[in-house]
Amino acid sequence: MRQREITRRFVLVLAVLVAIAPLLTPAASAQVLNRQLRDALESAKLGSAKVGISIVETSDGKPLGALRDNAGPADLFIPASNMKLMTSGAAVLVLGADYEFRTRVYKSGDRLVIEGAGDPAFGDAELLGRSQMGVDDFINRLVKAVLDARTPSGEMLNATFSEVIADDRVFDREYVHPSWPADQRSEWYCAEVSGLVLNTNVLQIWASPGRDERDAPSLRWEPNGGGIEVENRARTVRRDDAGASIAFIRNPSTNRFVARGSIRRAFDEPVRVCMHESDGALASIIAERLTLAGRGTGGRPITGRLAHLDESLGEPGQVLVVVKTPMQTVLERCNGDSHNLYAECLLKKTGNAVSGQPGSWANGAAVLRMQLRELVGPTAAAQVQVADGSGLSRGNQITPEMMTSWLAALQRDRRAGDAFVNSIPLAGVEGNMVRRFKGKALKNEVRCKSGYINGVRTLSGYVTQPESGRRVAFSILVNEIPGNVSGARVKAFHEDVVLIIDSWLGSGTTPSNRTAMEREAVGG
Repeated sequence: MRQREITRRFVLVLAVLVAIAPLLTPAASAQVLNRQLRDALESAKLGSAKVGISIVETSDGKPLGALRDNAGPADLFIPASNMKLMTSGAAVLVLGADYEFRTRVYKSGDRLVIEGAGDPAFGDAELLGRSQMGVDDFINRLVKAVLDARTPSGEMLNATFSEVIADDRVFDREYVHPSWPADQRSEWYCAEVSGLVLNTNVLQIWASPGRDERDAPSLRWEPNGGGIEVENRARTVRRDDAGASIAFIRNPSTNRFVARGSIRRAFDEPVRVCMHESDGALASIIAERLTLAGRGTGGRPITGRLAHLDESLGEPGQVLVVVKTPMQTVLERCNGDSHNLYAECLLKKTGNAVSGQPGSWANGAAVLRMQLRELVGPTAAAQVQVADGSGLSRGNQITPEMMTSWLAALQRDRRAGDAFVNSIPLAGVEGNMVRRFKGKALKNEVRCKSGYINGVRTLSGYVTQPESGRRVAFSILVNEIPGNVSGARVKAFHEDVVLIIDSWLGSGTTPSNRTAMEREAVGG
C-alpha cells in the first residue's frame, strides 16, 4: 500500500514537471535550442554559407534560441522573398485589414477614365480563373458595364467617348527597380510595377504545334488587342529526338513580341512574358471595343495614358464601374503565392497612402522603416536596408533578430495580427509551401514563407501550439551558399530547424531531456 502511494506521488510530481516544462527560463530555453541548432547545422554541412537563426516567444519577444555561423553578431543578411513579410506587414498596418483597393471607371465629359488604385489583382488571370473567366472576359465585362450604364435618374446613359485615358498616377513611373537582375527582366516575376495593373502586367501566350513538320505553331494570347502583337517565327517539329523550346522576346519599350524556337506538343500552361505599359494597352483595348459597339466618335477613339503625372483631369464625373479587391486577397497572393508584383504594389501603395504623393520605392521604404521603428524600435529601423518590396533585389538587408521581432510584434497588433498571420501559408498545405515538409509529422501549426535568389535561401514564420495558442516566431537566413551546396540541402536544413522548434513546443517534455533518437532525426 505504501509502495502504491509512493508511486502515485511520483507520477503526480512527474506530471507537474511535464506541465511546467514549457515554462523554462528564456536563458535555459536558449541553451537547449542553441545546442540543437548547432547539431542540425553540423549535420547539414553547409560549408562556408553565412547562417543566421533567431527564435523568439511572440507573447513578449524574448529570445528562445539563436545561431550565427560564418557571420558576426551585427552582420546583415539578404532576405530574398522573406522581405514580403516586412512589406505586407507594413501595408496592413498602414492601410488596415479591411482595406479595399478600388479601381474606378468614370465619365469625364466625353472621355472615359480608368483610374488606377495600385491594385495588383486587377484582371489577374489566376483569380479570374476561379470564376471561370479569362482576362479578355474581364475586359469585356468592364466594357459591357460602361455600355449598360444609366444616369442617376435611371435612364440609359448611351454615352459616346472620344478618348479613353489610363490614369496611373497613384504610383510613379519607375516601373523596374534598377537593382533587379538585367538578364531576367522578361520573366513574369520582374513585371513592371504600375499604378494601373492588368493581369499582373504580363502577356499570357498559348501555343500548339502546326499540322506538319516546320509549320508555324498556332498561337493565341491574352489580353488581345491594344497594339499587342506577336510575330510568329517558331516552327513545328515532330521527331521525339528533336529539341523543342520556344521563347517570346519583347522588343524594348513596345508590346511587340517575337516567337522563336520550335514546339512539339501543345502547352499545358501559357507562357507569361512581361508587358510594357500595360495600362496604356488596357485603355486601347477598351477603346477598340467601345468603337466596335458604336460608342466612339470619329471612328477609332484617341487612346492612351496621361502624358505627365501632374496632368489635370478635372473633377471626376459619373462613376460607371468600381472594381474592388479586399486586402486579404492581396495579402494571400503576396505571401501565400509569393507574387513579386503584389509585394511591390503594396510597398508603393503604403508610400502613396502616407505621403500623398505617387507611390515609389523610396517613399514606400520610408514608411516601412517608420512602421519598424514604431513596432520594434529605432535600432532595428536604423539597421534595415530596404530596396524593394518583394526581395528580388540584393539591396535588401536585415537580421534574423529583426525579422522575428517584427513577426512577434505584428501578431500582437490587434489591427493587423490575424490578417497578416493568416496570409502566410500552412506548411505542406498551402501556396508555395505545398511541397515542403512532405513526410514530416508536425505536431503544431506551422506557417512560413520561403525565399530564394541566387546564393540565398531563407525561411521565416510561426509555429503555433493549437491547444494553448502559444506561438513562436522564427527566421532562418542562409546567404553566400557555396556552389557545391545544393538548394535541396539548405531547404532540408530549414525544415530540420522548424522540426526542432515544433518538437520543443509540442513534445510535452523538458527540452533538455530529448531522446537520442529525436536528436538523430534532425537533418535526417
